[in-house]
Amino acid sequence: MSTYKGKSKATMTISESRDIEVSGTAGLPIKTIATELGITYKKSYTISDSYEINVPSGKTYRITAKDYLKIYSFEVWNDPWIGSDTKESSGKYKRPVGISFTYSSI
Repeated sequence: MSTYKGKSKATMTISESRDIEVSGTAGLPIKTIATELGITYKKSYTISDSYEINVPSGKTYRITAKDYLKIYSFEVWNDPWIGSDTKESSGKYKRPVGISFTYSSI
């Protein structure tokens, strides 16, 4: 978050490396989860973007940047040869895919 006073051109540029997040009770290796979800596994992702806005004279703007995440939910099921399928666990896999910018006049 940054604050800019007018009259000016406010520019915020963000570039950061973020680790993926996996939560749940699956107990499976993260590469296995990613493969089953059909996505490429990387330990971290670099996200970067820039936002620019003109701040009018006499005004003050605050620009806020937040990670934009892609969230995959998954379930692990046991499918035995004999008997009913049983749900073993579930969880979420979150990976950063971009940055969301907002601004407000203060």
